[in-house]
Amino acid sequence: MSPPIRIYAVFGGMLWTIANSLSQYVISGLGLAVGLVLWNTTNCLTGWLSGRFGLFGLKAVVPTHDQLNIAGLVILLIGGLLFAFVRRTRRLPDTPTEHSDVENPFSASDKSCIVLALLSGFFYGATTIPVIYMEDHPEEYPSSSRSGIPYIFSHYFGIFIGSSIIFVGYALFRKNKPIVNPAVILPSMLGGMIWVTYPVMTTLPGCIASLWSVFYFKEINSKRNYVIICFAFVIIASGAVLFSCQK
Repeated sequence: MSPPIRIYAVFGGMLWTIANSLSQYVISGLGLAVGLVLWNTTNCLTGWLSGRFGLFGLKAVVPTHDQLNIAGLVILLIGGLLFAFVRRTRRLPDTPTEHSDVENPFSASDKSCIVLALLSGFFYGATTIPVIYMEDHPEEYPSSSRSGIPYIFSHYFGIFIGSSIIFVGYALFRKNKPIVNPAVILPSMLGGMIWVTYPVMTTLPGCIASLWSVFYFKEINSKRNYVIICFAFVIIASGAVLFSCQK
């Protein structure tokens, strides 16, 4: 017996696909660390607002320690937004000069990438809202389940449909000569294992990505950027602790 297709869950999967597609442009423009932390900031904010205040027709869920919850959110947002001030260091081809790294000032392209990163985070945060809406309104959807398992197939089916449409459109735009890097396939699959739950899942992966960006990809240099990153790490960790304590 094949699992039922739930349209709302399919729509949620397509929202995730849109966010994931935008993230490719963001990473190429801002780097892995800055891009991931920025969109995780609005991801966290979207998930929190929709659950706390009942946006998009959801039922509001007030935490036991409301003030501690809000304080944790504010601290997480401050830590995430600090990454917007980190400038990516671009590697230049080998030249006879002594300096091969250039830290570029913010350009119009960087600003557009920041906007797209924040927009991408909104779509990431809205991914599960359609399913939660069905769960919160059993009078409208009597066959809906309170468990998330029955929606998994529909959610990933939506991701498959959305990804297929975007890839076909990209292939047509490239005149059937798409650029696909096979070296990133396995790391991308393994990277999905670090996601846990809101809001920690939306911040800690960004910290891990920042370490990769600094020590492996060498996208971030200069003492100023290191100070901002360390300060942001401390703030994000403090916010995560507050969130954990209020539950």
